Amino acid sequence: MMLGTKRLTHTADSRLPTTLKILRSIVKNAPRVFDSVFEITLFKAMYSLAFHALLRVGEYTVTNTSNHVIQVNAVHFQLKRRSIQSITIRLPHYKHSLKPVTLSITRSPGSKICPVSNLASYCSLRGPKRGPHFVNEDSSAVTSRQLSRGLANSISDLGLNPQLYTPHSFRIGGASHAQQNNYSESRIQALGRWKSSAFRNYLRVPMLAASTK
Repeated sequence: MMLGTKRLTHTADSRLPTTLKILRSIVKNAPRVFDSVFEITLFKAMYSLAFHALLRVGEYTVTNTSNHVIQVNAVHFQLKRRSIQSITIRLPHYKHSLKPVTLSITRSPGSKICPVSNLASYCSLRGPKRGPHFVNEDSSAVTSRQLSRGLANSISDLGLNPQLYTPHSFRIGGASHAQQNNYSESRIQALGRWKSSAFRNYLRVPMLAASTK
């Protein structure tokens, strides 16, 4: 009964979306927030991929409740004339589904927040060792807590309130950006792998517009 009441009671989500402007800033400023070249490259790759692929936190970091984390052998680069053109990421399963899905992202040459370019830079440092795709320099998996700390530092560096931004803000920002670019609701739902209409709670286009003023 208590669980049912909780589901029926709507509470406002205080998390703000990570906008393109914020994403560009935290990627650009990563060298002054993180200590090593490896850590800088790691967080730039995680930030840009989480936004563009609308990733759940448990899909790219290790959590206590999720077993859906992306493995290193699930990420593949597509080449043309020895130049990376795109990436595919295969999720064997994800929240609410045991069916596999393949995410595909095309490279945006010259963009500092291109997830394809940032992933390529990260993979050149990471190496092919098996395990979760995102790991630290000592090969330990990146945890959701570690990501949260890193993001809080990046947000604080911009003079913003870190309590209003969590790793889930990338998913909110990515979905809102898609709506702002006239993606249909069905396409947004598919991109974010939502099973229900809950994805509408992630659409914050008015917030994106306000953030650019």
